[in-house]
Amino acid sequence: MKPAAKPTRRRKAREEALEGKMVKKYALHPGYVISRNDGDEHYIGEWQLQRLYGVQPNECVLVGPGVAGEGLIHLRPRYDGNYTLPTRQRGAR
Repeated sequence: MKPAAKPTRRRKAREEALEGKMVKKYALHPGYVISRNDGDEHYIGEWQLQRLYGVQPNECVLVGPGVAGEGLIHLRPRYDGNYTLPTRQRGAR
């Protein structure tokens, strides 16, 4: 028999996801934002942030009391409506 191939990063992530051990990548910061388009204040919740940024719920943690989100990419509501994922972490605010 052939020895098992070394798992790739993608395969390992998929296996962890199937086992329920998905590593959290994103820290969600729901909150209010004033829209540049209509000038109104809107609340952007955790589910809407996930949808806007195009991330999976199992990759996210909701930041709040007792949860710092250290080492994660922080996702917040944006005034300009640009919800592209950051390419690197800029540090916690």
